[in-house]
Amino acid sequence: MKFRRKMMLVVGVLILMGAGTWLLWPQSTISLTQVDQLGTQIQPVKTVEGRVGSRLERQQLTEAGYQLTAAPNLKFRTAPQAIVVRYRPTLTSQQLQHKLKNYRYIGASFQVLNTGLGRHEQNYNRLANEMDRMRLLLSNDGIHWDRLAVNYPNIAVRDPNIIKIGDRWWIIYTAGLMWTTDFQKWHQVINAGLNPNGQFQKVWAPEIYRAADGTYHVVSANSTDGMTFQLYSYGFSPQTGVITDPQPVNVAGDFPNLIDPHIVYRQGIYELWAKDEQRHQLVRAVSADGMTFTGTQPVALPIRSGEVPEGPTELDHGKQHLLYFDLYDQHETFYGVQAVVLKDDQASSKRVSLQADFLVRHFSVFAMR
Repeated sequence: MKFRRKMMLVVGVLILMGAGTWLLWPQSTISLTQVDQLGTQIQPVKTVEGRVGSRLERQQLTEAGYQLTAAPNLKFRTAPQAIVVRYRPTLTSQQLQHKLKNYRYIGASFQVLNTGLGRHEQNYNRLANEMDRMRLLLSNDGIHWDRLAVNYPNIAVRDPNIIKIGDRWWIIYTAGLMWTTDFQKWHQVINAGLNPNGQFQKVWAPEIYRAADGTYHVVSANSTDGMTFQLYSYGFSPQTGVITDPQPVNVAGDFPNLIDPHIVYRQGIYELWAKDEQRHQLVRAVSADGMTFTGTQPVALPIRSGEVPEGPTELDHGKQHLLYFDLYDQHETFYGVQAVVLKDDQASSKRVSLQADFLVRHFSVFAMR
């Protein structure tokens, strides 16, 4: 019995020593920058921890919708490390086309990839710069959205607008225009014509819309002094991507500074939604020709004092109309895109935040069916 007790004591001491050694064994970190086949970062930099001398495990590298092109053979060292990990989309082009058929809507937004920013709100006061990359999303109810895992263009994209014309998906955004047929290869249109002869200091949040006669146009908010914006409409060729002949849009009433225009045509009427920068509110107006808008009215929204809406987008959702808008406050904290139900062109429901795996910002949506 004494021998047995001694052995149990020895085993216990060894276990405690092993546990103590494990607990005291130094840890280190590896920072992962995950990129797709175009070199585009697909998530904020992720930092993983491990015991010095242990290997970086494959499960620490998993990313939904993507597969590794090659798993790095790496051990944790005493000093922190940083590596780039490359991925390719899991779905083939054929599988992707099949997946699109299972959803009603596709949306375009951008993800801010700077580390330290939250998923439910973001404030940039501590950021020296901002890193934005386009993201595409799929939904059936207009509220819950699944990220589309594809190869993304490795360029800064803000305020993207998406539309399908023929077999091309067009993305127009604050700094340019591009198209794709498969969401794997992207074709940028160089000098598309948003700022002919450099006549504008700024061209913000352009959108492509279909006119009554079946032609396509672009609407945007343009500024010649960098501070005050007026809405402009252009011609647009889906065959070449050329944008031509900017013409001022006339909006009735005292609205000298409008941004973030959104135009839809239905049942013989053009509807314009925009943000009134002077009063920090959304407005709506109507037109018979798409160039002169009347009946301009502010839109009451279920938001608190000090909160500011922008980036309006309207969607026909069955028998309902949804209005999307970005929301931020006077401290430059952004809360992401919100949705409300419209009734008689006014909000008739509580606001709901769009649900996705990142904070959705300045959003557009296209109904696929």
